[in-house]
Amino acid sequence: MEELDLRANDYLNLSREDIKKYIGLFLNVDEDHKKALRQWIQDRKIDENDFVEQVATKSENNFMYLRYVLPGIAKGDYQDLSLTQLPDGLQDYYQVHWGRMGMNAKPQEVKVFILFILVEIGTPITWTQNITLKKSKVSH
Repeated sequence: MEELDLRANDYLNLSREDIKKYIGLFLNVDEDHKKALRQWIQDRKIDENDFVEQVATKSENNFMYLRYVLPGIAKGDYQDLSLTQLPDGLQDYYQVHWGRMGMNAKPQEVKVFILFILVEIGTPITWTQNITLKKSKVSH
């Protein structure tokens, strides 16, 4: 059996090129995000190629990072940040996101408990389930 190490330099370089192409798709093809992304870049007087290179570096070749950060930029979640202030890597993204949700403030026991329950349930709670839960609380 042959082993394939995707961390080898050849694959890392290919992965980085794929990451840059993916960013390019958001900037040039994605109708939902391209206009807002281009505006964010223009407002900060960033060269498009520099944006692609720096975001690719910040992503650490992780497509999940791009899946969250690029739409976040387009939605205005990072309006108060410069390119260099964007999170570095997926773990930093989660830490920044946690802080932006207000989860670093005290007391957070209720929020953390609710988050724990939602994770444990493992399935989304639909609007109709929410209404049913509220009705059952009222009737008791």
